[in-house]
Amino acid sequence: MSLSVSGLSFSYNRKTVLDRITCSFAPCTLHALLGVNGAGKSTLIKLLGRQIKPDQGAVFLGDKNLASLGISEIARRIAYLPQRHEISGLSVADYLLLGRRPHICWKVCEADEEIVLQTVERLKIGEMALRPVSELSGGELQKAALARALVQQPEVILLDEPTSNLDPKNQHEVMNLIKNEVQDLGLTAIIAMHDLNLALRYASGFTLLDGGRVLATGGREVMTEENLCQLYDVGFQIQSFGEHLVCFPV
Repeated sequence: MSLSVSGLSFSYNRKTVLDRITCSFAPCTLHALLGVNGAGKSTLIKLLGRQIKPDQGAVFLGDKNLASLGISEIARRIAYLPQRHEISGLSVADYLLLGRRPHICWKVCEADEEIVLQTVERLKIGEMALRPVSELSGGELQKAALARALVQQPEVILLDEPTSNLDPKNQHEVMNLIKNEVQDLGLTAIIAMHDLNLALRYASGFTLLDGGRVLATGGREVMTEENLCQLYDVGFQIQSFGEHLVCFPV
């Protein structure tokens, strides 16, 4: 399902964070949302998931304005992973069942439990299913949070810096999990992130936020040395390394 914004603006305490931005996110694609600290990435992720409401403009899921949809319908169709996750004494299995809440009428049923089991098997996290969430490592918690979002069976998944504070192995494991789910389930994933090389390796769509506005949006053609230099105010070189592009500041 495609997601798009038109003339979207948002301010915190009269300070403009996003200024009349317009862009779209193609369906069945992993999109990287890039920009410096304070560029508005997290704010845009929250607006896309209706966690907060815009000052003006609109967010569209397909051809429907999110403002016209109820909270329950949005929760069934869009999953949101914040930077920080709640830590509880629940087992991972019970924590994942909470992701079925938008679909549950009266109580958890066998179908809900089956969806959780299938997600656990698909993400290969069965060894942690009975462990308390509070005992998980950072990488394990990120995988559990991703699994909880996926049991919602959303059309769109929004992730705010899912690889921050993870070691390189866990960064690649989490990004691989997301990319595989996009490919296998036809999800649209939008990820706010800082690591340009992870973005180049796993994403196929890119939106560059600069000073509350969209500097560029599109495929890999927008990931140029000129655009990155303007975005981060430092020189960049982009080179091919095997089948991947890599960039580094100079």
